[in-house]
Amino acid sequence: MQNQQKQELEQVKLYLRIDGDEDDINLISFINAAHLYLRNAGVSCKSNDLYDLAVKIYVSLHYDDMSKAQTEKLERSLESIVVQLKYEVDL
Repeated sequence: MQNQQKQELEQVKLYLRIDGDEDDINLISFINAAHLYLRNAGVSCKSNDLYDLAVKIYVSLHYDDMSKAQTEKLERSLESIVVQLKYEVDL
């Protein structure tokens, strides 16, 4: 695993409040899926805090066991972030 991937995994684990490494393989798979999801949604920028948050939310939606209300709230947040990222303009 590359250093950047390790850092991203650790950031996701911190966001999800996960200790230990039992779920690292699943988390890495979810992180990779998040990157594909965002790319397929038309997001080209990968290097900002909003993109990182979108990855964390995507992983959370697939990893955590949440109530329907929590899931819907996160899904709306992710959709909103994706729209913002798609139309982001470099200044």
